[in-house]
Order: sequence, then C-alpha cells, then structure tokens
Amino acid sequence: MPGGVIPEAVSTDVGAGVVVRGYPALVEEPDAKGRPTVALRVLADAAAQAREHARGVRRLLLGETALQGGRITSRWTGTQALTLAASPYRSTESLVADVQLAAVIALTSGGSGAYCPQPDAAAVRDAAAYDAARSFVRQRLEDQVHAVVGHVVAALTAARTLDGEIRASNSLALLNTLTDVRDQVAALVHDGFVSATPRRACRT
Repeated sequence: MPGGVIPEAVSTDVGAGVVVRGYPALVEEPDAKGRPTVALRVLADAAAQAREHARGVRRLLLGETALQGGRITSRWTGTQALTLAASPYRSTESLVADVQLAAVIALTSGGSGAYCPQPDAAAVRDAAAYDAARSFVRQRLEDQVHAVVGHVVAALTAARTLDGEIRASNSLALLNTLTDVRDQVAALVHDGFVSATPRRACRT
C-alpha cells in the first residue's frame, strides 16, 4: 500500500474503452484451520466495501489489543460465572473471544459525544487512523468488555427464565405459540450472538 493508505477505489483499463472499477477493503477470512485472518481484497461491490472493511479492521484491532482470558474471567462474580457457564458457546474461551469482539465493535462504531468521540472502523484507511483507533480501543477495552459481560448475563438470565416458563406450561392450546417463542429465543441466543448483536457504547 503506497504511503500506508488503502484507496477507496481503484480503476483498471482493460482495453476497448472498458474501465473496471474496484473497491479495496480489509476482509476477514478464515485460514486453513478456520481461524479468522485479514487480507486486503478488491471488491466488486461498493455497497459491501464499508461493511467488510469495518469487519477486517476490527479483527486486526482485536488481534493487537485482546486481553488474556484469565484477566477477563477473574472479574466475573460467582453468579455471573454460573450464568455464563450455561451459555450456548462451545467453551469459555470462545465466549470470551466473542465478548472481546463485541467490545471492539462497540468502541469503533463512530459514535460521538462531549467526552468520547469514537473511531469509525469503516473509515480507517491509513496507518495514522489505524494507530489512533488501536490506542482508543486499548485504553477502553477492559471496561467495555466488563460492560458487555453484564449485558450478556442479563440476556442469558432472561432466556433461562423464559425457557423455564415455557417448560412449566402444559397448555395444549398454547403449544404452537410456545414452540414458536422457543425457536425465536434460540435464533437470538446462540453461539456467536454476542458480537452478532452488539451494543454501541462508549466508555471513557
């Protein structure tokens, strides 16, 4: 990248007066073992550029600022630990990773306020902007992770309470309705739901 800048668009003359336009973006991709990595790609769709680039930038930021899992879980109360242990995630490690990703998303959504203007991951296209975003995230990540954990515990508690009420019902007349409600909860609270439904927040 010349000058450490990712251009918003590039054009190539393929001959016969035809110019092909592409939209560079940092794109999150799985490696050979399925682990998330980031690569620079030229997309054909301008509409997808901002979305994919934001995901790629956030994945890079997480890779450089992520906290050790033990540092996060050590702050959980006994009640929080029990609730989170019953989450739909395959392991505590995967839950912690998704919580950290959600925190990075919340810190790079471009929000603004009197005390806390946020970087916008989609607009980070040069080294200086990336360095500023990384510094911003690093300074606030731990507190944001703790806030996200609070939201996750509340969501899991509500889902567990609702599931208990559904199981306690023996009304045949409500069977279809209760099944539908259970399916909707499962669609909302699943492995990966924390970063899929992020809260935009800004912690100083």
